[in-house]
Amino acid sequence: LQCLDNMGRFSEMAKADGYIIGMAPPQSYLDAQTTQFSRQVNLTDATRGWHSDFHYFGANVYAYLLSAYGDFIDFVSVQFYESYSRAGLEILGRGEMSPEAYLHWYVKDLVVDKGESMFVDFDLDPSLQYQSKQVPFPLSKLVLGFANGWGADENDKVCFFEPKHIGNAYRKMMNSDFAPRGFMYWVM
Repeated sequence: LQCLDNMGRFSEMAKADGYIIGMAPPQSYLDAQTTQFSRQVNLTDATRGWHSDFHYFGANVYAYLLSAYGDFIDFVSVQFYESYSRAGLEILGRGEMSPEAYLHWYVKDLVVDKGESMFVDFDLDPSLQYQSKQVPFPLSKLVLGFANGWGADENDKVCFFEPKHIGNAYRKMMNSDFAPRGFMYWVM
């Protein structure tokens, strides 16, 4: 908890000094598709059925930062390029969605279906002493994070989104009035 609160207080102080503050959680560290919470970032997920033995999933650890320190965070870049991310599960593992359809669905689910918030069961970690609640996640803070060309060579470890797929999804989101704040690429 001390590490998370230090991150939050640092964000608060930097914001007070005029800085623009962003955070870039891997998708499982801020996942609106689950209410689970853990401060651990070395979790497996046996329910996935796809790379369920991967040992570095999170369970909404960054939701605590967004909940407790959200006033000091200007944007949140969700990393869809997390190894074996939920995006990868839907697009590559299950093969049920195209990249464009997934991005549109992800933003629509957060904005329209969940009202720009996500419920997180913080009570799963009693030592946190932080009540379960709806965590505001406004569209004005949402930045979608992607791997650039290096991600195309990672087989199914990284869900690579072609720029044309991102552009198509963005146009559809613009036409639906729920486009995110922006996009970013991770450069290695």
